[in-house]
Amino acid sequence: MDVQLPLKTERRRSSRFPVVIPVEVKWREPGGGLFKESAEAKEVNAQGGLLDMKTYPWVSGNLELTNLLSGQSTRARLVGIRHSEDGAFLGVAVALVFPSESFWDVDVKLTKAGADLEGLK
Repeated sequence: MDVQLPLKTERRRSSRFPVVIPVEVKWREPGGGLFKESAEAKEVNAQGGLLDMKTYPWVSGNLELTNLLSGQSTRARLVGIRHSEDGAFLGVAVALVFPSESFWDVDVKLTKAGADLEGLK
């Protein structure tokens, strides 16, 4: 009998690109406590990114992200905690409330074009 595993559905609207960007993340927990955590963006696109954080808010929580390289701030929400198939922590997935190609302070279009060219090799 041939068993087929279900395909994992890709839900991202565009590809993410590898970066190293220091960010500050602020959020308020349901009980009212205000939290602030240093993080590092590891993968980004205009809609959001994957952050490496030691402490993180509850899923669907509202966040304020500050790009520590540019000083620019924006609102986001936590959409999930990512783990590898063996259970290792990969990062915290966030979605920007207002998608922006400039928040991460990298030219997302240029990075995408470079990745596309790399794929042609």
